[in-house]
Amino acid sequence: MTTPMQAASDIAAAVRNLNHSTLKQGEGWEYPGDAYSVIGSLATGAHGLTQALEQVSRLLYDLHKEGQLVSVDGAQETDNQVVSARGSLRMARERTDALSALLRDAHTAMSGLAALGNHTTTQEPPR
Repeated sequence: MTTPMQAASDIAAAVRNLNHSTLKQGEGWEYPGDAYSVIGSLATGAHGLTQALEQVSRLLYDLHKEGQLVSVDGAQETDNQVVSARGSLRMARERTDALSALLRDAHTAMSGLAALGNHTTTQEPPR
């Protein structure tokens, strides 16, 4: 069974691989359908990330409620650290929900795109 730490590490590695593999147009990355598929998968992943962030927050809450957490750096009190971490995770979930919705919108908008003839370009795309 994969541990949560390994799963998170795998996600980070997958993003690095995606960034590397989409640097230049080439085999597997040359048609609008390729981009459509990538965006669809990213939308699904972002949607699932919301649940993972909630579950991390829940673990912190449960451990704190059970008296299993203590601040070891001396800089803050444990209560404040848990509240701060959970607040940041809540905001991350909200932004991940927004990211997921925007990716779904992009995915829908891309659904009718197709390449015409020679689609290879040497120009930088507009930003």
